[in-house]
Amino acid sequence: MSTAITLPSGGDLDIGTTPILNGTDQRVLFQEGGVLDEDDSFKFDKSLGRLTLEKNIADRVELVIQNNVQSSGANESQGCQLTFLAGTSLQKAYIGFDNSTNGGNGTGHMEIVSPKGIHYKTTGTWNGYSHYFTNGVGNGFGFSGFRQVGSGMRFQMRSGGGGGTLTAMEQQGAFGGQIFWRQQYLKHIFGSIATNNTTVTNQMIITPANLFALGPDDPTAKLDVRAQGALSTDVVFRLRNSANTDDILTVNGNNVMAIHNGTAPAANIATAGQLYVESGALKYRGSSGTVTTIASA
Repeated sequence: MSTAITLPSGGDLDIGTTPILNGTDQRVLFQEGGVLDEDDSFKFDKSLGRLTLEKNIADRVELVIQNNVQSSGANESQGCQLTFLAGTSLQKAYIGFDNSTNGGNGTGHMEIVSPKGIHYKTTGTWNGYSHYFTNGVGNGFGFSGFRQVGSGMRFQMRSGGGGGTLTAMEQQGAFGGQIFWRQQYLKHIFGSIATNNTTVTNQMIITPANLFALGPDDPTAKLDVRAQGALSTDVVFRLRNSANTDDILTVNGNNVMAIHNGTAPAANIATAGQLYVESGALKYRGSSGTVTTIASA
């Protein structure tokens, strides 16, 4: 139950000297029904410098900031704005809503601005729902992203929404062009978009049947690797040594497999034979240690 005192006409209250009868410490005074009032939902703790607006009931509590429509001026001066000043250097951060009459496409958007970045943090989920961003398209997000203003660099996530089958994560560099991961009809596609932002190249595909392809075409085998062309210089598959100084095995686009010179094995493998090339000759060492030259250099 709140208490109230009636101020006489022209009366004054001396700060720090005039007691408020039946008042409660830390509650902020306001006018209600023509009299001075207080409520447990609006408090100020001087020792902590904390202003609290809360209500332990089912009704919602709102913080309303309203001002007139602006017709000119910087973007941060348009519409409604809540500004924070903190630290010895008085760094300014603000939450703003642009409702300016000349805002163009920017009218109606919300900005959260901080000179040292923004940290979005959650302590968990509520009723099984994780925290998410949405722009009202379908059951997920239509588009959300992060970008560095003026540099062209950005990271974005998007969805067809409204029952669409495509979701994507895309990353763009400073000079245009993107790399992307897309999920479409349960198929995972990794690829790139050229700097003209129109030429799309699928570079790696995984199907719902766990078929894997390196190339732009859907795979028809467990591992499907497509050559760049039909030339001997087009390498389809290559194994390199750990020092990255020589090839071990290569398969070229003209249907040629090359096993490069190696060191003859010094021990047998009881359950396998060993195939190798020594000084250009193709040799085989069986599990008993017998070495057979299959083809001379």
